[in-house]
Amino acid sequence: MHKVFFRWLTRKFETFNLLPDYFRSTARCWQNLLWGEGLLAVLWGIYFIVGNPRAWINWAAVILALFVAGYYIWRADHLRLMPKLKITEARFQGTPVERNQMIVDERTFIQLIPKCLTESPVYECMAYLQRLDRLTADNQWEETALDRNVILNWGEDRVVLHPGAEKPLNVFFIQHRTKQIIPAVRSDADIPWPKFDSIFARKPEGIGAFRFYIQITCSDRINGKYVSIAPVRVCLEVRFGADRLRPSLDLM
Repeated sequence: MHKVFFRWLTRKFETFNLLPDYFRSTARCWQNLLWGEGLLAVLWGIYFIVGNPRAWINWAAVILALFVAGYYIWRADHLRLMPKLKITEARFQGTPVERNQMIVDERTFIQLIPKCLTESPVYECMAYLQRLDRLTADNQWEETALDRNVILNWGEDRVVLHPGAEKPLNVFFIQHRTKQIIPAVRSDADIPWPKFDSIFARKPEGIGAFRFYIQITCSDRINGKYVSIAPVRVCLEVRFGADRLRPSLDLM
């Protein structure tokens, strides 16, 4: 019986395993408020030394500083979890394919359009194709054989998005001449095009539906350091019809 009670007690209080870290963070912030470099701390230090404040004033200042320290710790985590980026739409973008300064083909890129939600840039953005699902003949969604968490090619390793000048994200493109569908993964993913052909094989009636599950990780910059913030997750449903070059797009 005592073992069952001990296991219950352990599960009940396992969330307090970070309590020492919380106390240390609170103590540092609390001491900085009371004796740090801020104007209020300087004024309080002068008053404490030359004013000989009453005991209730000292205790009020200590308790107030402790409350504010806890608020600052909560605020830092709260701001980190607030979304600063969202995907507003999906669109088509045609691009010619050139060889020897001659246009030999054309590609239609399907892009996601990001938008910064604040006036500050969003740093270290990386997009992952977490998985790719396909609609089966019996109207069920199943995962394809494409590798999970493949990094999409955003043109740079880690993109900085500025408000009003965000860079579109290529999800996949359609080769006009061959009608091939190729996810816009980085070259170091080392996935051969025949594998994509087997996944996006065209049915006789030319109809197929896929769901691209995408996550964008990003960072904020606080006091000169990069801090991870809430990622963006979207699902892009693509349905191909008779015109393979113009599928229907639906952000979910």
